[in-house]
Amino acid sequence: MGSLPLSIGLRSLLTAQAGLETIGHNVANASTPGYSRQELMVSTAPGFRLRGLVMGRGVQADVVRRTVDTLLHARLARQDSVLGRLDARLNGLELAELAVGSTGDSGLPARLSALFASLSTLSAAPSDALLRAGAVQSAEDLATALNQAAKGLKDLRGDTLADLRSAVDAANTLAREIGDLNQRIPELEAGGNVANDLRDRRDQAVRELSELVEVRVVEEPSGALRVLVGGHMLVSPSKTSQLVVENDPSSGVTLLRMGAQGPLLSGEGGRVGGLTGLLDRYLPELAAELDGYAHGLALELNRVHTTGLAGSGPFTFLSATNPVGDVHESGRPGDELLSAAGLPFDIKSGTLYVNLTELATGTVSKQRIAIDAARTTVDDLVAALDALPGLGARLGAQGRVELLSEPGYGFDFSARLDADPDGLGSFGGAQASLATGPGPFALVPGDTLDLSGPAGSISVTFTPLAFQQMGQASAEEIAAVLNADPGVQAAGLVAGTVGGRLVLQTQGAGKAQSFTVSGGSALAALGWSAGTMVTGQDSAVDVQVSGVYTGAANGRWTFTPSGDGVVGLTPGLAVEVRDSGGALVATLDVGAGYTPGDELELPDGVRVSFGSGELSAAHGDVFDLDVVADADETDVLVALGLGVLFTGSDAAGLALREDLERDPSGLALGLGPGAGDALNALRLLELDGRPLEGLGGATLADAYGLISSGVGLEIDAARSTREAEEMLLASLQARRDELSGVNIDEELVRMIEQEQAYAAASQYLRVVSDLQNELLNIL
Repeated sequence: MGSLPLSIGLRSLLTAQAGLETIGHNVANASTPGYSRQELMVSTAPGFRLRGLVMGRGVQADVVRRTVDTLLHARLARQDSVLGRLDARLNGLELAELAVGSTGDSGLPARLSALFASLSTLSAAPSDALLRAGAVQSAEDLATALNQAAKGLKDLRGDTLADLRSAVDAANTLAREIGDLNQRIPELEAGGNVANDLRDRRDQAVRELSELVEVRVVEEPSGALRVLVGGHMLVSPSKTSQLVVENDPSSGVTLLRMGAQGPLLSGEGGRVGGLTGLLDRYLPELAAELDGYAHGLALELNRVHTTGLAGSGPFTFLSATNPVGDVHESGRPGDELLSAAGLPFDIKSGTLYVNLTELATGTVSKQRIAIDAARTTVDDLVAALDALPGLGARLGAQGRVELLSEPGYGFDFSARLDADPDGLGSFGGAQASLATGPGPFALVPGDTLDLSGPAGSISVTFTPLAFQQMGQASAEEIAAVLNADPGVQAAGLVAGTVGGRLVLQTQGAGKAQSFTVSGGSALAALGWSAGTMVTGQDSAVDVQVSGVYTGAANGRWTFTPSGDGVVGLTPGLAVEVRDSGGALVATLDVGAGYTPGDELELPDGVRVSFGSGELSAAHGDVFDLDVVADADETDVLVALGLGVLFTGSDAAGLALREDLERDPSGLALGLGPGAGDALNALRLLELDGRPLEGLGGATLADAYGLISSGVGLEIDAARSTREAEEMLLASLQARRDELSGVNIDEELVRMIEQEQAYAAASQYLRVVSDLQNELLNIL
């Protein structure tokens, strides 16, 4: 029979054995990650011609092939990259939520509520030292809550950077493994072998790398892979690069490079992309939102606190907590514009009101300083403060503005009404007094004013040198000329101003005091008549103002009598009140029927009373009253840090003013010096629940709620996206398992088939052997 039957049987036996070994290899690796099911590929052995017949040679085993879909594997790698990025982002968001969390007694909303609750309790008993200390502690707790939130975000950024470095190290390890397999697989397959298991391990390493960083893979004809990250080669058939993380502490920007000096990579995908997005975008933006909230909170609370009066009374010394910067590096920070001096809060154009108090008498003088954000320098402000009566100012060596009152004086910036607004005595005062209408005044060079005072006569000549623009002379400029003339003083006269009006008065008071306007070419410009004689009085009209101004805007009201007469006696005598635009605010009846000293109601919570005495419209009796809703329209007090509640302007730096912790009496609860005054505490309480400019029109609670809820919304969105992407990955993985995975039941069926084939081949060989033996015996 020859060797053909034996050859056929042996081929069949060996093929079945190879099939069983392949099945065993599959079963053994059923749970190995990345393993692709292997299959023995067989074919019919080539036949040959024998005795005129083409005879078959049986079966032959060709190759053990992996069952793998290259495109499906690429989609799985891309999906791994998407899930890696989402997992990193979601984890970072959840940790960020813990950092800025708003729940619990230690959360910022609870601390904010506690502050307003303590202020509410304190407003009922503002002189209670324990309640003051409690309010100060509540303010400190609020600042601490913001400090902790800022620290939590800072620590999270540090932890995220450490995670990023760890992820990049893991990616580099996988890249080296892929590079090593790139060397081994071509070497093995060049000899006609198949590297199924090595290819599986390389594919699994690519998927693990894809989870860390987004990659693109290209297979070379040799079987080696090119792995690209951000368009740049990480692994080539012959070389492996490495990823490098750089972080700039000053800017906080994170850079991913291909090699130490290599090109920058975008790194949008994978865990590295998710961590980079947290570091460079989300966490800095969240920290900026938190800093913005702290900035707005400090601005709004300090605006109110700086314009109140401390329980300890007016200041005698005050130093700014925020230094001005030498932005232009000229060596003189004082020449910097206030609005560009590196201060933490913006400065606007407007008016700053300063109250100067004579401590012995309690007399208050309200002074105004105009600030132009585009023109006023630090030196200009210091000079304007230093020029106020009873107050000195300087720019200290540390760049901090320092205010020091003269002995016997105090100062503050409260929005209180001036209780005794006629400090000059120009409204029915005891001195003989004559006032002009409001300026400016059209003087010409050489104009004269002839006066006859209680102690003599004088003629004053006006020259252009005393005026910025003589044809538009101000009342202040004319008063300065008169007061600087020794003859005017010698004649017993003095000049002052009220609301842009020039007021000429005798130095002494009483009915015996008088003066006469004798003549001069300046009379027409001043609106006076030659021969006008003015006499003082023994009983001056006592003007008293009370109440709290509730208007929305600052203003100045001017009070003038409607005629000449005696308060409480002259029929029809009235006082007209007009605003700075000349509009009538109110007409107050102080004639017959009015009881001197009775309070009369004015709009917006203001009350005024007039004592007995004579008023004269002909002589220009006048006084003005500043009605102040905001004593600092410019925010210069907040920017410099003068009399603030909180120092600092961001979440990490916000702190209670240092001296308040030591002495809670410095808490500005009132608008006046009274021990029971809690008007400023009520203004602070109004901030709770009110839309605030410094927070973009949101309330204090809502603004922080937007931050914390914003994190929650980001988490919900990330979770929803992750769930959808995870479902897609599961679907792709199921398809991969169906195609490439090992099904134990199916392998058992194939094993039975191969076992039967092996047994049949063995039986065939025995039969052939027996037949050959019989044939040999016959022969």
